[in-house]
Formats: sequence, structure tokens, C-alpha cells
Amino acid sequence: MFENKAIRDICVRNLGLTTPTYQSMNRVVAKTISDLTYSIRFGSGSLTSLDDYQSSLCPYSSEAHFIIQSYSPFLSKENSDSKRDTYPNTHERTRNTFQKENFLVNCDPKGPLNFYLSSLILFRGDHHLKNFVQISPTVFQRSPAMYNWYGNSYSQDICWRVPFHLPEWEEMGQSDLSVLNVCNNTCMKNVFERYSKKFDELYQKRSFVHWFIGEGMEEGEFSEAREENETIKNVYEEIRNEFSTLRSQNDLTRTAGRGDKIPSL
Repeated sequence: MFENKAIRDICVRNLGLTTPTYQSMNRVVAKTISDLTYSIRFGSGSLTSLDDYQSSLCPYSSEAHFIIQSYSPFLSKENSDSKRDTYPNTHERTRNTFQKENFLVNCDPKGPLNFYLSSLILFRGDHHLKNFVQISPTVFQRSPAMYNWYGNSYSQDICWRVPFHLPEWEEMGQSDLSVLNVCNNTCMKNVFERYSKKFDELYQKRSFVHWFIGEGMEEGEFSEAREENETIKNVYEEIRNEFSTLRSQNDLTRTAGRGDKIPSL
């Protein structure tokens, strides 16, 4: 899932472009998709098809299946790896993929009520194997809660091929190793809530409706789309509320284990 505004912000903030072009924004998407599909294209990982991603990240709920991506690093030409004095740090780049500034959707996965349903970390390039093996506990000690809904909600994969070297005229700097975080997070509740608000504002004014009807769409389909959007939002909200309840119960259990009085609910 991608949003134009989030991609534009990455171009301005990370690449130093004051007026990003469609080519610049498409390059950001292409870098992400390239790392997402390397296991399929090179046969170097454990995932063999896009269906494997879907089953790994969304095992149960048919509605809560909207995947978001975060990529690190997005480098300007002045900050490319070839101009660094030190070798890039795997742990640092992995932690960056959990920061909202690197997500290609306007969301805050580390918000107070948000947590990860699942996360797949894809490494690419000359990562040290020792760092790769130890990355899981290090990252999740400093990241939001993980909702353990099917045993192992966290997984990782690696491709030793260095990311494609870009031509000199490209606006994006070269990276010798990259990390992609493909995840499912309850922050999507806020995203679809925002979509519903924008939809209502536009539909109330009948903005662009005539264009869709002119292309053969029936007006009743707008109401159906609005209902489906609300259903998806409610599914993520129900999962978030369920986890918040479980987390509160665990906190009470730990408090009782220390001999403290459990407050009444």
C-alpha cells in the first residue's frame, strides 16, 4: 500500500528534492518493490511467491490484510554509501524501518494504541551474518508491541545480492545494503478513518462523481465502497481493542506477582 503524500515527503526530507517529480516518486516505489520481489526473481530466499507474503502477514482475518512497507535507506546522492567513511550499520537501518518517517503510507505504527500484527524484515546486500541472526531481539526491544496471533508474528529473509547500482544522472544515492519492513499494523484503522472522512467530504459535494458515472460506474457503488471502507476500519479497531484488553490483563498479572493489590475493573 502506498500514498503519494508519504512518498513526496520522503523525496523532500531524505533525497533533498524541493520539487519532486513523478519520476522521483516512482523511483522510491521501484526501490521498495525491487526488494519486495527479490526472493521471487533470484530464488535466493524462502519466499517463492507473493501469496507467501500474504499468508505470512495475514494468516486469519480476510479484512485485515492491508500491508504497509518501510524502507531504509533512502539516500541522496551526497549521502550515498560509496561516499561514507564507515560501513553502513545493519542494526541502525533496521531500526529506521520502524520509524514513521520511512513508511510509504502516512501513519504512525508506534502510536500509543497501535501495534504490529506481523512483520517481515527483508535484508538485501552485504549484511554481516552475525548481525542478521541477532537483529530480531535487538529491534523488538525498542519497537512497539507485537500481537502474537499465530505463534510467530515476526520473520526475516535475506538476499546477498547488492541493490542495483543506479546511473549517475539519478537523483537517488546508491546503497550497498538495504532493509525493507513489510508489516501489518493496527494503525491502518486511522488510515481508513482518514479515507472515510475525505470520501464523505467529496461525496457530499458530488465532486468527480460524474466522471465515474460517465465511465460506467453506478451511483450505488459509492455507498457500497463507503461501507466496505468502514468495515475494514472496524476490523482493525476490534483487533486493537482486543490486544489492549489482553495487554492490560498481563500488566495486572505482573503487578499481582509483585504482591501489589490488583485494582478493580
